[in-house]
Amino acid sequence: MEDSKEKPKNDEHSPDSDSTPDIIKESTLVLLEKELEKALTEIETFKDIAKRAQADLINFKRRADDEKSEERFSIKSNILLSIITILDDFTLAMSMLPKNIESKTWLEGIQIIHHKIELLLESQMVAKIDAIGKNFEPWEFEALQYKETNDFEENTVTEVIKEGYKLNGQILRPAQVIVS
Repeated sequence: MEDSKEKPKNDEHSPDSDSTPDIIKESTLVLLEKELEKALTEIETFKDIAKRAQADLINFKRRADDEKSEERFSIKSNILLSIITILDDFTLAMSMLPKNIESKTWLEGIQIIHHKIELLLESQMVAKIDAIGKNFEPWEFEALQYKETNDFEENTVTEVIKEGYKLNGQILRPAQVIVS
């Protein structure tokens, strides 16, 4: 009879014992799903950070290249302006030579040097600004004087005092002009 008083030892099949492992499994799954969602969110965040860093690097490289180009242009412009100043001096000196000069070879030598400087400037894509008869544009011309005339319309360049130059289409030195 003691056997009848004993409780069954087979607790594994009782309804309470079956639900406990399922609850643990479900809570583990929920935790794993949350961790997965968190990991996926972090991955997206890191991808976004990487994309931004890559875009920043590309922008930095572009800015650095632009700055190098501007610096090269500035250095080249300064050198070419120095050469243009020498050309101006040669032109002025040639205009002041007496007409009855005895040494024609000396004059020809000066003219050859003058021409070589012009060729050097042309080879560097430097061009004179065509000014006479053009409308006055303040970014292209520097008005040194205004002069009333019937030969030109108002606000038109009538004379060039000092030649202006462009380098690849950009103003290197504005032409100094007289405007109607």
